[in-house]
Amino acid sequence: MIQSAVEVITVLVALLALADVIRRRRRADSQIQRFSTDPSDPRGPWQQLEERIAQDIGHRTMQWSAAASSVRAARDLEREIKEELQATDEIRRYAAEHRPDDKEGMQDLDVRRRQLEDELERVAGLIRQLRA
Repeated sequence: MIQSAVEVITVLVALLALADVIRRRRRADSQIQRFSTDPSDPRGPWQQLEERIAQDIGHRTMQWSAAASSVRAARDLEREIKEELQATDEIRRYAAEHRPDDKEGMQDLDVRRRQLEDELERVAGLIRQLRA
């Protein structure tokens, strides 16, 4: 009976790990999709991309503003930064696998990763300050 319980737990842990991998993959796919453009849109791909980047910057600015006075908002910001960091890592792995000659793209991803790590440190400091 104990052995069957261990087997059940092992299967459950494996299923949870698989679900986590699928969830992370979907998040990376949504990150890639976020920057893809609609070919039928008359604005053109660069304008679409610029508008999406502007929206992302505006959203992040509002998050930082709310986080300045709320531990909950700071935790939400921290969670989003961690998710973006994880998605960036997954995109980098995908690029390394499928586009190994794109050195400039890899460097851009490395720069973005460092920026996210800096943001993560800033928000962690903000959370410590708000709790003090």
